[in-house]
Amino acid sequence: MRAGRRVSGGSRRPACGGRKESASGQNTTEVRDGGGVDRHWKTQLAEQGIGIFGIVADIVGSWADHPEIVGLLAVLLAENVGDDGPLRPRLRRNYRLTVERIADTLGKAQERGEMRADVSPRLKATEMLAFLSGLELAWIVSPDIPAAETASMWAAQQVAGLQAQSAGP
Repeated sequence: MRAGRRVSGGSRRPACGGRKESASGQNTTEVRDGGGVDRHWKTQLAEQGIGIFGIVADIVGSWADHPEIVGLLAVLLAENVGDDGPLRPRLRRNYRLTVERIADTLGKAQERGEMRADVSPRLKATEMLAFLSGLELAWIVSPDIPAAETASMWAAQQVAGLQAQSAGP
């Protein structure tokens, strides 16, 4: 059996420094960096506008299906917290790319009139990642918290607060 620690439901999370492979045997980092996520983002996610909040809530809802993947980023960040961490430049670059992608999606929503113009897409993108990081850490520590329900409620609140007011008659 693979090294790691047992989580609820009998799954195992990889031990620190563990390598996670997809069902096809590819390293998840290779899949992510091999253009798969970039292609998916450009073809399907970039035009989602404020619907991206619902997508995020759906992803959180799938955590229990793949608990071995949840927390890998937290482990990588912890292991590379110092400026001399070997993965720090790559992690920083990926974080900035994620902020850019989300900000671009929200900016397009503003251009289409879906999202209020007084909201900074970049700050909202940063807020989204901060929310996810906090919820992820809480779920890692206590997988019995209602993460999916929390994310769904948060997403609905975000959409309600960000929707542009339609012009009245």
